[in-house]
Amino acid sequence: MTRQPARIALHSPFMRGTRRRLLLSGATALAIAALVAAPQQAKAQLSPTQSFQGTGTVVSGGASIAQSGTVDTVRVTTGEAVINWRPNDTTGTGSINFLPSGRRVQFLGDTDFTVFNRIIPVNAAGTPVSRLIELNGQIDSFVLGQQGGSVWFYSPGGILVGGTGVFNVGSLVLSTRDIDTTGGLFGSGGEIRFGGSAFTTPGTITLANGAQINADVSALPGSSYVALVAPRIEQRGTIAVNGAAALVAAETVDIRVNAGLFDIFVTTGSDDANGIVHTGSTGGPTDSSIDFESRAYLVAIPKTQAMTMLLSGTIGFQTA
Repeated sequence: MTRQPARIALHSPFMRGTRRRLLLSGATALAIAALVAAPQQAKAQLSPTQSFQGTGTVVSGGASIAQSGTVDTVRVTTGEAVINWRPNDTTGTGSINFLPSGRRVQFLGDTDFTVFNRIIPVNAAGTPVSRLIELNGQIDSFVLGQQGGSVWFYSPGGILVGGTGVFNVGSLVLSTRDIDTTGGLFGSGGEIRFGGSAFTTPGTITLANGAQINADVSALPGSSYVALVAPRIEQRGTIAVNGAAALVAAETVDIRVNAGLFDIFVTTGSDDANGIVHTGSTGGPTDSSIDFESRAYLVAIPKTQAMTMLLSGTIGFQTA
């Protein structure tokens, strides 16, 4: 296999306040490797009758939640649905093992769907708190028995996909910035609107070594997408997408998905010194048909400070 040539852009801190449209092509990037200490492990008692260690409430759209043993089933009955999840652990201060290793959650639909999962940790008084959410088990999504559907997750204190974490979905969003759902999950131009947060300093999106994200719409190859959005992103696992992948380090951003590709508009950058730390593998099969073309987007926009992305590992798509 060969890799496509690299084209990576680092953006000036003096671009603050402007609205930018960024189109970057997928590529192999080599730079400085960075290793970051693992977060504190969660120690709370796990429920034996739940995979997601929390209670879900459907706040818009149609969905049903069945939690039983080691497999939870979320059946989505409308094109869009929003579910708010409240973790069971309300007393600790470390990370929350929201999906333990060995547990599985499946999202099912009879037609294509997008389901947005908000995971908001709270304390015993019900006040939102900034705690890291760990996803160490397996999450699948299917449309009529075939891999498909779009599954989104937001949690303000950060999301860690652990070394045993696996996603087999149509498309995936992980974010520490809340998504505006006014008028639906997408804006008037078809964009996903990231920006809100329960805290002034939102957490990091981390894929640990061994974490796997497999995104592929079986019925429409090349149309899948993976988007990670946070002020800091650490990608040490594997992202395999039959479509496009975007790692976006920013606080306020609109992302429009168009035939599996992205238009990315950043209005507020990140205060992080790196924005993106990449030591894993991001890519997948190449689809250069008339309708689709595989691409990887690595976008890190500083506010006013200097910023240096740390890129190593493998970034790019296979060629025939």
